[in-house]
Amino acid sequence: MGGRVIGLEMGNFTFIEACSPVEGGDDTEIETFYENMYEAILWSRGKGKQEILMGEFNAHVRGWWSTGTNQNGNRLKVMCKQWDQELLQLDKPTHLHSTGNTFCLDYTVIKRSMLDEIIDYDVNEDCPIDSDHLPTTIKIWDWGVKTNNSKRKRIRLDRLQNPVFLKQYQEELQREIYDKVKGWRPSDDGPKVWRHKYSDTWGSRASTWTGWK
Repeated sequence: MGGRVIGLEMGNFTFIEACSPVEGGDDTEIETFYENMYEAILWSRGKGKQEILMGEFNAHVRGWWSTGTNQNGNRLKVMCKQWDQELLQLDKPTHLHSTGNTFCLDYTVIKRSMLDEIIDYDVNEDCPIDSDHLPTTIKIWDWGVKTNNSKRKRIRLDRLQNPVFLKQYQEELQREIYDKVKGWRPSDDGPKVWRHKYSDTWGSRASTWTGWK
């Protein structure tokens, strides 16, 4: 992918680690860096994976521990807009300059559609590494839902402990029930109870399904 961009596949994700040239550096080097970034994003999406970009972008972005946006920051914002991505960062510095000043130069970039899947995001201030930069960390749900060639979904039951995933699973199950049983509609008794009515040659009967609490 290039000397400043590397990728690692993990499950449903591709982690793309980046190290941008410094502000005011060689324009050709900057262009090459972003070309490699775009190639990495295309490579990840071509495999049907979600890209997570992390690293030292050497960018000042207004609102992220900075009062203004520099040229590298503008390039980063353009990339996010072009690829429908979201720039993540907390109100914390990630770089301690030799002068004693602190800056935010390290970011994480994800697809905007992944925002609801984030469990935790932070700057690791206690990481025992010999560097003047602090790494960013992200914890994100894998969901554990995969589709095989027969289109049957496999679900890891331990994921049901996550209330967000449980809600998604319930909604998906409701849709599958509706597809298989005509006439099914949610009841008015609350979000945890569903009723289904149907008729057969022997008359009319009703059944009640009670959902999870």
